[in-house]
Amino acid sequence: MKYIAIIAALDSLDSAGRMEARVPQNPTEASAVPAAPAPEVNLPTMMEIMNINKEFALRMCF
Repeated sequence: MKYIAIIAALDSLDSAGRMEARVPQNPTEASAVPAAPAPEVNLPTMMEIMNINKEFALRMCF
């Protein structure tokens, strides 16, 4: 159960980071500033980070 909780927490942090990068912090800035393009995802780097997160979770649980 610990493993599932840690992975869920890491996944939610990852999702929150992506949303933070795409959503303007101040709603008034959204109309004044042109929309920024969505950041490209570097898949090999993303997979490496997820593998590190999984390894960390495994070491913390067992």
